[in-house]
Amino acid sequence: MQSEITSTDTTKDLPETLENLKSIKHRFEQERDTHYRLSNEVISTLLQMKPTSWRIFEQIVSNLDVYPTELMNNDGFIGEWVKSKGKTAIPQHFRTIEIKAIDYATKWKLPRNNAYRQFTKDCLALFNETLSNVSLGPYKNTAELTLSRVVSDVTFHARPAVGEDVVDVKSSLIKISSDDERENTVWQCHSATFVLNETLAANMLFLRTFFTRIEKQATAPLSKQAMKMYTLISMIAAGSKPVDGGWKLSWDLSQCNALTGTEYSSIALFAANFRLSTELSKYTEFDVIHSKDKASRDGLKYTKLNIFFSKKASSVVPRLAPSQITRKLYPRPRVLAGSAAEGVWARKNIVALERFREDLALVGRILPKADRERLARYKKIIGEL
Repeated sequence: MQSEITSTDTTKDLPETLENLKSIKHRFEQERDTHYRLSNEVISTLLQMKPTSWRIFEQIVSNLDVYPTELMNNDGFIGEWVKSKGKTAIPQHFRTIEIKAIDYATKWKLPRNNAYRQFTKDCLALFNETLSNVSLGPYKNTAELTLSRVVSDVTFHARPAVGEDVVDVKSSLIKISSDDERENTVWQCHSATFVLNETLAANMLFLRTFFTRIEKQATAPLSKQAMKMYTLISMIAAGSKPVDGGWKLSWDLSQCNALTGTEYSSIALFAANFRLSTELSKYTEFDVIHSKDKASRDGLKYTKLNIFFSKKASSVVPRLAPSQITRKLYPRPRVLAGSAAEGVWARKNIVALERFREDLALVGRILPKADRERLARYKKIIGEL
């Protein structure tokens, strides 16, 4: 996992760099309670992680001090950081984070009877997460595979028995299952202290460019899989201009399964069971729809899934009477049937009708029959029916 912070600074630019960092830190502190920041390079790399690992990782990131004052006031460190273009090793103290089970359970609304155990299992999942990075080798037609951990160390804090003092426990002493009969082990923990991978931490601190702001409460109602996808589409939406009012992702089967932690054998099965579009449209600022990529069809099989997303317009629908709730459909352009342009038009109207359906549901109404038929017709155009 290799990346570097883009910079043209040299040590002579130290005063300017410090002023720039202080200005960025000030803006970060103003929104620290509501947002966290994550490097785009880190987001792209960590998409390999399982959804369970992503959830506990987000808890760590949202508590991380991205611009530690002590390091910023250390001219020696900042000088080395500028000289090395962000590759200077981050001292362990500044990449060490303690996460409490009660905070984790509260944010993700975990069942009280299983919250501490789930927290412990998720922490173990993150600690065991290994990422791969493939780079060109030193010789022609060769490649090197590098494996690295997200977390270099974790210490659990637990009471071995009710009423006993809290002790530090290493991961090897955590019971994986109830069948584990080893002595001097623990089943669940009250908190865990993580030490982030040194290279990863170097790309998470002192962010100046190419990072994404994530609203902390935005992911609270989401499933583990939806949370991971929300981070990705937030990064894309913040870093690129929309085309035809939105953005498009086109994934093959391995990418689809990696995103959701599933093992579907075909795009058709994945698409039929993909619920994240509905979940993200319901709980976030994005409208999301998906469809099998007709252009990728090979015989009877599809090899890619298209995911389209766009920013929602602000709405005051909940305060409207049923008769005031309306929808606006786009007229059909003069394009060939089956063309890409027809698909774009159909998707715009699908988004409009799905939003109309949700608005009607808020006041106890359903989508009119004529619009249900239109929706079916639009979905048929893009291959969903």
